[in-house]
Amino acid sequence: LSPVCLGSLRRAASINAEYMGKEVEQKIDEHDEKSTNSPISETPLRVVVSGAAGQICYSILFSIGRGELLGPNQMIDLVLLDIEPAMGAVKGVMMELTDCAFPIINNLIGTCDYEEAFTDADICLLIGAFPRKKGMVRADLLKRNAGIFKGQGEAMEKCAKKTCKTLVVGNPCQHQRTYLLDLCTKNSKREFHSNDPVRPTPCV
Repeated sequence: LSPVCLGSLRRAASINAEYMGKEVEQKIDEHDEKSTNSPISETPLRVVVSGAAGQICYSILFSIGRGELLGPNQMIDLVLLDIEPAMGAVKGVMMELTDCAFPIINNLIGTCDYEEAFTDADICLLIGAFPRKKGMVRADLLKRNAGIFKGQGEAMEKCAKKTCKTLVVGNPCQHQRTYLLDLCTKNSKREFHSNDPVRPTPCV
């Protein structure tokens, strides 16, 4: 192609990209405006987050409060689950969330009791787990965290809604997800996902 033709193509591509960018921005703005103007739902969903006193959860809980998990119009009952020694830190996190006055948080609950946490749960984010330390192999981590997920899985099977959706983050997440599937999917429509970017798992 001649330099003139190449120049024309470049200008056309630039104009098209600019137009498409404006069109996408307009659609996003329209969606945000619609979401903002829509009323907040009257029926809350119960969201359980384990390991609530930990660093990972601390960076996630405020995003949940802003509506980045289920949308800015979905009311939630937010349950912060952790071990008993960490309940002091959980109370501190609850105070910070309360200070934020997020409009979608209907109830804020902190507990170390599995059955209390998972009763009528709609969404579970299982983040809390023992971290892998120096000298530990994967089998050591699995054994250490198996007890945690066994207790949680039994409580979910007994107390959570049959349509509950769960994301397993605590490592090794693939193995723990399979373990929970064995415990919790009898006669239910529950879904289990694992946060594994290397080996992504479809919902079951």
